[in-house]
Amino acid sequence: MESEGKEILDLRGALIPVALLKFTKAFREMEPEKTMEILMADDSTRANLLMVLKAFSYEMLANEKVGNIYRMLLRKKG
Repeated sequence: MESEGKEILDLRGALIPVALLKFTKAFREMEPEKTMEILMADDSTRANLLMVLKAFSYEMLANEKVGNIYRMLLRKKG
């Protein structure tokens, strides 16, 4: 799903391995300098995603908890 140049990846309810695969696929396919908002339901998904991110070139624009949802906003570097 994309809104005004920003990908939105909703991983709430996805098991960690599936969530990481979905993220990896979507982030690899994304154009450089585009942004991706990632929504997660638990901290363990967020922690695992931070480990996977080490393989990518990105800028972290936001990493926060809003209510009971974890939200990350990333910009892919070229």
